[in-house]
Amino acid sequence: ELSQLIASARALTYLPHFEGFGIPILEAFACGTAVITANNTSLPEVAGDAAILCNSKDPQEIAEAMSTLEQDEGKRTDLIDKGRKQLENFSWDKSANRLWESMMKTLENGS
Repeated sequence: ELSQLIASARALTYLPHFEGFGIPILEAFACGTAVITANNTSLPEVAGDAAILCNSKDPQEIAEAMSTLEQDEGKRTDLIDKGRKQLENFSWDKSANRLWESMMKTLENGS
């Protein structure tokens, strides 16, 4: 159900003031939905160049980003394409492998 809702949206507007990672951004990328997100915490790293980044405390900047995606279909399509590519940088397997490698490195350096 969530995937269908995200896929039917014109864009995901995800603007938290604090976020640990940003899974909703990746969910939108997987659904082929353009993203507007905050330019703070981990969100710029997760979004890469596949989203419009905004100050989450600036309503005018957010409104301009929303207007851009509504009026510029080329920009919206470009962000959707970039989102699909950006999604390739993330997976549960990659995350688990990186965590394992980090743990092993820590253990090796501690001995």
